[in-house]
Amino acid sequence: MFGGTDGSGAAGAMGDTWIWDGRSWSQLNPVPSPGARAFAGMAADGAGGIILFGGGADNADQPRNDTWRWDGHTWTLLHPAHPGPMLSGSRVMAFDPAIHAIVLYTGAQTWEWTGSDWSEVMIPGPSATDGGPRRDFALAFDPTSRRMLMFGGTNLAPPSSALGDTWAFDGRRWTRVAVGGPAGGVAVMATVSAGVDMLGEDGTWQWKGTVWSRLAGPSGPDWGYFGSMAQAGPASVLLVPGRQASSGSPQTHLWLWDGSSWRTVT
Repeated sequence: MFGGTDGSGAAGAMGDTWIWDGRSWSQLNPVPSPGARAFAGMAADGAGGIILFGGGADNADQPRNDTWRWDGHTWTLLHPAHPGPMLSGSRVMAFDPAIHAIVLYTGAQTWEWTGSDWSEVMIPGPSATDGGPRRDFALAFDPTSRRMLMFGGTNLAPPSSALGDTWAFDGRRWTRVAVGGPAGGVAVMATVSAGVDMLGEDGTWQWKGTVWSRLAGPSGPDWGYFGSMAQAGPASVLLVPGRQASSGSPQTHLWLWDGSSWRTVT
């Protein structure tokens, strides 16, 4: 885990690096290290490393479009021939083993990291169909259909509204594969062996290639903004929660979904 913000604007951006070993967090102090930032995108690169891209938002720190790689011990600043998009806001990315690239979706644009360079995929995306960019959506690779899955978020075009659509990306085009199921709006999700697990306002859901199935109601972690989720085992996911949707208060507990229920692990 890298960076974040304490919510106090540019001065509150963080630049710390932490690792989770399944039991506890350990802070590392690598040199060099990316500059402090909020809302960066992070994803495994399929080659044993992690790519950190960009960061920043209008109500946080300055937007960035630098690319760094973590190899398990050190950070290395990369120098792609084509820099990725300079963004202020949503940037969600995940590794797609079907096309051997990281897919970055900005809520309006689709980009791919090939391992050495950024390339914009010049195709209509979900925003072209649904009337404009979105934020707070979720993105993860679906091993059952071998496509990248995107769900929900919030439409930025006024009046802002929660979105409950599901899209799949095969490296060439976005296809809407479902409307309905989960309530929509802010969501986080992660790949598991059976498909994709997702946490939203109305509970925990799983996608198995064609349809959403609810695994649990809205119990366990408080639904909220700015959280992140990652696979922790074949059927388990680890949730780092963000801020409660109801109060805006930070959440400090780490949560583990074991395939049937949530429990705190810190």
